[in-house]
Amino acid sequence: MYSATFPITIKSFKQKYLPKAEVLNCMDELMLLGLTHYYILVEEKQKIMALNTIYAKLVINQCIIFCSSVQRVEMLSKKLKEKGYENLFLHSKMSPADRTKVFNKFKSGEARTMVSSDLCSRGIDVQSVNVVINFDFPQHSGT
Repeated sequence: MYSATFPITIKSFKQKYLPKAEVLNCMDELMLLGLTHYYILVEEKQKIMALNTIYAKLVINQCIIFCSSVQRVEMLSKKLKEKGYENLFLHSKMSPADRTKVFNKFKSGEARTMVSSDLCSRGIDVQSVNVVINFDFPQHSGT
């Protein structure tokens, strides 16, 4: 078995059907140099203020902010625009053509921030993204 992430359900499957399997963890080799993880525990009503603080304290080339639902993506995008942070948003209820258009605009640097559902959580390759924020906890452990 090979995976970038192993949900807990896979662990029990492996123990049952492959009890002698060797486990290789390459995270030390795969972790990007200079990558730092932070977390901030805040109440729901403090999340926008926390984003303001993050934007004020960090040097952000481009940022992706993940939300837990389509409604949350649209709400956060609107709130950020009200605060003066231009952004794009991307979620599963958009047509594939619109999603592609938004992603290409973001990738080309037309926007500094993209708010997204977990639709965009895997396989993105935007070299200028240096900040990723989980505005909400992911709904699935593999996300």
